[in-house]
Amino acid sequence: KELSVLRSSYDNSVSLYQREVDTRKMLEEKKILLENEINVRHSDIESLSNSIIFIKNNLIDAENRVSISENTIKELNKIIQEKEVAINILKCELDQHIQKISQLDEILTIKKKKLTKKKKKKKKKKKKKKKYS
Repeated sequence: KELSVLRSSYDNSVSLYQREVDTRKMLEEKKILLENEINVRHSDIESLSNSIIFIKNNLIDAENRVSISENTIKELNKIIQEKEVAINILKCELDQHIQKISQLDEILTIKKKKLTKKKKKKKKKKKKKKKYS
């Protein structure tokens, strides 16, 4: 009977030991899986960090392009204003030339009228002279 109790106790001890070994193996495997998961997460974090840096650089680049575009627009607006001023000056000069031409045209018209009057008078005088001769 004592042997049987010892045998039973021994079997229980072996069974407990085997469960302990199995539990340790399982925990070791879980530890390895968790370490792998942690490495994957670190890799994901690094990848996300690189993506964030890339996006930030793209934003900075876009902001620089917008700034350059704004400066270009300002410069173009300045040029447009300068051209508008030049156009207005040319319009004023053109108006002055048109006025001068109108004045010259009026003077020319007056001189033509005077000339035609003189010619008519000369013709009348010639006719009168012919009549008397």
